[in-house]
Amino acid sequence: MLNYYSAMRYVALMFLGVLFACQSQPGQETTTVEDTASLQQQPQPTQEVLFDEMMAIHDSVMPEMDHIYQLRQKIRAELDSLQAASSTESARLDRLEQAYLNLADADEAMMNWMRSNDFTFEGMTEEEIITRIEQETQSIQQVSDQIQASIQEAEQLLEE
Repeated sequence: MLNYYSAMRYVALMFLGVLFACQSQPGQETTTVEDTASLQQQPQPTQEVLFDEMMAIHDSVMPEMDHIYQLRQKIRAELDSLQAASSTESARLDRLEQAYLNLADADEAMMNWMRSNDFTFEGMTEEEIITRIEQETQSIQQVSDQIQASIQEAEQLLEE
C-alpha cells in the first residue's frame, strides 16, 4: 500500500509541476482572444489555390464556346439571308458582321490562351510561379469578359 500512496503523491507533484510551468511568468505577455484572431490572419494563397482559382474562371467560361459557335451560325444565316435579299438594311448588316467578328475574336482569344499555357513551372521559384499564375488569371479573366460581352451583344442583336 505504501507504494500506491507514494506513486499517487509522485503523480500529484508532477501534475502540479506541469501546471506551474504552464503559468505565465511576471512580465510575460499573455495571449488574448483578440491577439489570437490577429495571429490567424489569412495566409498568403499558395500556388495551388491560385491555380485552382484561375482554372475555375477557365472552367466557368469554357462551356460558352459551344454557345459562341451556335450564335455565329445564327448570325451567319441571317447575314446570308439579308445579303441574298439584297437588303437595304446596311446598318443591321454592319452590326451583324461586327457581332460575328467579336464572337470569332472571343473564340480565338480562348484558343490562344489555352495554346499558350502548358503550365509547366520547372526551374521557377515559388514567387515566380505565383506571379505567372496571377498574370494568367488576369489574362483568362479578360478572355472571359470578352466572351461574355460578345455573347451578350450577339443575343441582343438577334432578338431585335
